[in-house]
Amino acid sequence: MAFIISNLPLFKNIFYKEEYSKRDIIILTIVFGGFGIIGTYTGTEVNGAIANTRIVGVMAGGILFGPIVGIFAGLIAGLHRLFIGSGGITSIPCTITTITVGLVSAYIYKMAKEDNKKFYGLIAGILIESFEMVLILIISKPYSSALTIVKSIYLPMSLTNGLGIFTLRLIAMLHNLFHNVNSCLMLLSRLRHGTVAEGELGHPLKRIFNAKRDIFSRNRPVSRKETMIEGL
Repeated sequence: MAFIISNLPLFKNIFYKEEYSKRDIIILTIVFGGFGIIGTYTGTEVNGAIANTRIVGVMAGGILFGPIVGIFAGLIAGLHRLFIGSGGITSIPCTITTITVGLVSAYIYKMAKEDNKKFYGLIAGILIESFEMVLILIISKPYSSALTIVKSIYLPMSLTNGLGIFTLRLIAMLHNLFHNVNSCLMLLSRLRHGTVAEGELGHPLKRIFNAKRDIFSRNRPVSRKETMIEGL
């Protein structure tokens, strides 16, 4: 489902932007909050609890698109979990956890390096599920039912959610890479046919050039040719 939505024209136009408008943020928040809700409904009931992938959508939204998306997607999915049906004995722990995921995703977005976000997402997914299990044992009553739930769902939910966050982040990175490569190929094709407007050459190629220089040439003086490229 995430792959299908990411290929819709509306979402693709937002996904590849470097800055997001208020409208973009609202759309992304609804989309990833919706992923969290879908994760609840596709879960499996276990002794009054729902083994689910709710936090994947929330965490992915925050890591990919920033604090506002992560925090409000967490609120949407968390409050939905609180008020659906009878709620079950784990509704409050699950709500607290889902909202916490939004805050954690905002922190990862701000503090983690781009290449490491998928690994932080994996670790955070496992740790947050551990936090949720502790909350279930503390808050949910009776304790015997809470303990049965934790024993039944802890391991599969921790692994599933952690790997789900890691995979979504990896897909996003590959999606962006393919987009940049495709943009460069299209631009080179237009260059061959003389249809490139002045100043247009610097868009995707300059990003590749800057990335290459950062990796291989950090301690070397910038040449005149490189200065000319940066001025495109």
